[in-house]
Amino acid sequence: MLLAVSIASILVISYVGYTSGKEVILDNIHGQITELRNSRARQVQSYFNYVKNHAITLAEDPTVIEAMKSFTDSFINWKTRKLLPI
Repeated sequence: MLLAVSIASILVISYVGYTSGKEVILDNIHGQITELRNSRARQVQSYFNYVKNHAITLAEDPTVIEAMKSFTDSFINWKTRKLLPI
């Protein structure tokens, strides 16, 4: 009788320990995944801000503006020019 009660109490304690440990581990994993998602979102946001700021800087650069004007003029001239046969 004492042996049966001891085994039963060991089984109950083991089950409670297993379920509470599993719950803690799952909560920990959920927290890590959430933090990873937030970190990746911040990285993507930071990258897009970098690209936007770089584009703004290039758009205001006089050298780039002049190059784009020359490119546009050359492209228009190229479309009207007849190509030589090869």
